[in-house]
Amino acid sequence: IVIREVTIGRGEKEISIGTMQAVISQLHVYVPYPGKYIVVTRVDIVEKKERNEVLFFVPLINFGGEDVESAKAEIDVMDMYGNIIDILETDERMVAAKSRAELSASMNLSKLTAGIYRVIVKVTYDGLITISENAFLRNDFLLIPLDISVRDFTLGDIAKFNILVENIGNVEVRDAYSLMLFDRNGKHIADLKSVPIDFKPLEKKEMASYWNTKDVKRGEYAGKLILKYEDKSDEKAIRTLIGKNSIKTEIIGVTGYAIMEEELAPE
Repeated sequence: IVIREVTIGRGEKEISIGTMQAVISQLHVYVPYPGKYIVVTRVDIVEKKERNEVLFFVPLINFGGEDVESAKAEIDVMDMYGNIIDILETDERMVAAKSRAELSASMNLSKLTAGIYRVIVKVTYDGLITISENAFLRNDFLLIPLDISVRDFTLGDIAKFNILVENIGNVEVRDAYSLMLFDRNGKHIADLKSVPIDFKPLEKKEMASYWNTKDVKRGEYAGKLILKYEDKSDEKAIRTLIGKNSIKTEIIGVTGYAIMEEELAPE
């Protein structure tokens, strides 16, 4: 539907400049079908962590001219490789002609890791069948840092930071890399970037970053660890203690380190 407002100049001798404004709206007209005709508009998926379950809601519309006495659905939840995770049965409902209803089912949350899942819904109603396919993403960011270590270090040499990262998702993550940002007393000290690598589903792997510590002083440094892939990123605060023969890095809230007196002693 297009509604237009036209404005023009007045008078026969006037040179007029006209303007035209339009409001465009889309109107859906549904024509009733003969008999019974169920349509699945979408599948709504809600995660309830406090109850350790995932709820599936299947809205139905009966576009037919006759009532549907009994409608129920089977929901197949699978990963992106076609492996079945669970098969769910919904409740059963009557759907009056030209009206709506909703079916629901639940599954145990522990069956789902992070990642992308396919949902195939097969609705059976009064001897007829309709099928709908959807997808959903659980956890938007799939990489988590587990540990940061530096081995065989002497102050003044090049330090290799080994950043252990896990892909908690059921899909591959490509071209992922890390950034380590260091500062001391509010002053920026260094940025370290790793080489991009790929992670298979559920794989643990180390990213490597290098720091030339020639002019670096002993002591404690604040900073951030940022993991990135595609247009996604996640960051954790880190604390790094640099000694004469060691570097220890804590990922705040994930790992920790023990501080020895000699490590804090002045140079």
